[in-house]
Amino acid sequence: MLPITSNGSYTSYRSIQYSDGRTASTMFTTIYEINGAFPTDLRTGTYRSSDPDATVNWNKTVYCSGDVIIDSVHLNCSNGGDHGDSGGYPLFANGHRLILGTGLDATSGYQMQVFGGSSSGTLTSAIESGKSIVSYDSQLNGKTFDIGTFLIVHSGTYDNIGAVGWCTLGTFTSPLSSYMVLKGGTITDTVVGGGSSVIWGASNGTITDSNKDQLLGGTFTYVTGAKMTGDTWEESQLGYGSVGSGRTESSILEGGPGGSGGRGSVYGAAHTFITDKAKLWDAQAGGRRGDSTTQFAYMEISGSAVISHIACGTITDGNSSSGNRDSVGNVKISTYDNCKVGMLFGAGYDTWAYPNYTSMLSGTIDVEINGGTIGYVYGGGYRGSVGTSSSNVAIKVAVNGGTVLKDVYGGGRGGVDKILHNASTGAREGSSSYWNSMGKSYVYGTVSVLIAGGTVGGNVYGGGESLPRLSGYNAEGGINVASVIGSTSVTVTGGEIKGSVYGAGKGVTIDSFSAQSNSGTVTYSGTVPGTTDGGNYSQSYVVNSSGNYIWLDWFSGFTPTYDTSIIERYLEFAKVEGSSSVNVSGGTIGGSVYGGGAYGRITGDARVAISGGPSEEASTAAPSATAGSPRWKETGTSTSAGPRRSRTTSTAGLRTGMTGSAKNSTNPMRRSAFNPAPSGAPCSEEASREPLTVMSRYTSDTGSAIISGWKAPMTGQP
Repeated sequence: MLPITSNGSYTSYRSIQYSDGRTASTMFTTIYEINGAFPTDLRTGTYRSSDPDATVNWNKTVYCSGDVIIDSVHLNCSNGGDHGDSGGYPLFANGHRLILGTGLDATSGYQMQVFGGSSSGTLTSAIESGKSIVSYDSQLNGKTFDIGTFLIVHSGTYDNIGAVGWCTLGTFTSPLSSYMVLKGGTITDTVVGGGSSVIWGASNGTITDSNKDQLLGGTFTYVTGAKMTGDTWEESQLGYGSVGSGRTESSILEGGPGGSGGRGSVYGAAHTFITDKAKLWDAQAGGRRGDSTTQFAYMEISGSAVISHIACGTITDGNSSSGNRDSVGNVKISTYDNCKVGMLFGAGYDTWAYPNYTSMLSGTIDVEINGGTIGYVYGGGYRGSVGTSSSNVAIKVAVNGGTVLKDVYGGGRGGVDKILHNASTGAREGSSSYWNSMGKSYVYGTVSVLIAGGTVGGNVYGGGESLPRLSGYNAEGGINVASVIGSTSVTVTGGEIKGSVYGAGKGVTIDSFSAQSNSGTVTYSGTVPGTTDGGNYSQSYVVNSSGNYIWLDWFSGFTPTYDTSIIERYLEFAKVEGSSSVNVSGGTIGGSVYGGGAYGRITGDARVAISGGPSEEASTAAPSATAGSPRWKETGTSTSAGPRRSRTTSTAGLRTGMTGSAKNSTNPMRRSAFNPAPSGAPCSEEASREPLTVMSRYTSDTGSAIISGWKAPMTGQP
């Protein structure tokens, strides 16, 4: 080994000589011994401690001037950083290959900060030309790109890791991509696939170009074995034990821009691959803040990877002051194999700052569940909005395989704002954030949900999920939470849905407030009264250390209450300002089928069409009078065509929004949109004579029910 003195300067330098007389100074063949303080200029070679039990002080910013490996070092870091922003004493690879090997650890307190790029300037040279990419996507797999930064991590504990840093990568005419693989190690704050400046991953350049897909260069981040933590209290609740020295904020993986204010740009695609045995708290495909820009945000979750809390497609810090803008152009998120995710959102997880503005002006959001287990699936965002009245998005959610334990929504979800947790009690720490309990979660555009395979343990909704306002928060805002301003549709061609299907969204159950005055509160009891699937609106559905799904209180020591002072506004929550439809041609539905929503208005038509199923006479049993009871019942054994089912018809106990009926005295078979005609023929006026409940409560008086080609007037308005 070549020694390094305690002040971090070199005393000598030599290369290993090969048996044939050649010499080479490479990262593998030259080994430096560290004793005392970590050097600030790392030439090409491998760096490790002279004494594995000794502590090496890291108290200055470190730069690489060649390809470097660091392993077997016990560090004492004297300063750290926040979210990858400027600060602390980082290690910059300066566009060289950097491998952080085995045997790295640090004393408690501050941890390492490492970046694959530089602290300033522009990197224009490729480390590796024609780097082949591995992906489930058949078009992306094997495609090659020129790599400008190269970072691999095997061990160690880090505050922040960034593939680029604070410099510009590539140019408009000579694009470069970042490449980062996290095979091990623990990260307690932020991992950034991009940087704080501009990454020119594609020469076409601007966010408005039509060429916005996963085949562009940009960032490539693989997380295969690393652990990214929640805060100290969250980790203890999940069963992982203590993390750090009382951390009050959880970590997050950002596939796009971040660091130094989080306001960088990726002109190209931000690719994030979470696989193998990775364990994360939160992960997002785009950048951190509203004024970042990611042209295309792409995420794959596969293997046995676990994302305990949330995976999302756009930003995490709410867009409070940047105006309506394209923080992300297009989004695609796919799941495979045996992965586990607590909650998955196609749009953003907009917290910490109030989402006054949308983070996506146009483009598409595609969510594909091809395998794995997910608690809840949403096409829209948590609290944040996408699209505007003049610029719409298109959301597609497809369940092709795997298991969704609870519900599938095409729209977004309202919810409580993020807080900092006291490390020991889980109570709110300080006054940061904690702004409101609803958010906005609007979607301007079209939403479509496809169930083609797999299993959905709860219900399927074409729209979003709203929630009542909880009193006791610092401030409130937003109306019509989780609304879709556009059309919604649900198509079922296969798979199993254990609950019901709704063409629109899930609003707030206001029956529980009927005995209350229009001012005052109702004590919160953990689930929303009147719901069967549990509206745990101040809890999160998470995956614990044993791989089980649990409800986690958002913070302890606080008992929220429902605010009934806005009870008249609840009728507008999870509204669809447009038409909704349900089309069923296969699969199994254990509950009911509704063209509209659950406690949410629509302003257009509600359509239900069912075709291709088995046929039989409708049940003559007395209809159930229980609100919300199943609308199907078994009438025979399973066949190759699936179970034989018939519909028991009842409007008792339900204030329905849309009903209709048609008669045909010459047809002895009683048919409906829920009970298809023979040979898969669509239901028509001549093939149905029983009442059809196609929409649940509180619908608009401007629409009508359209069922398999015929139309009936709206009735039963509240």
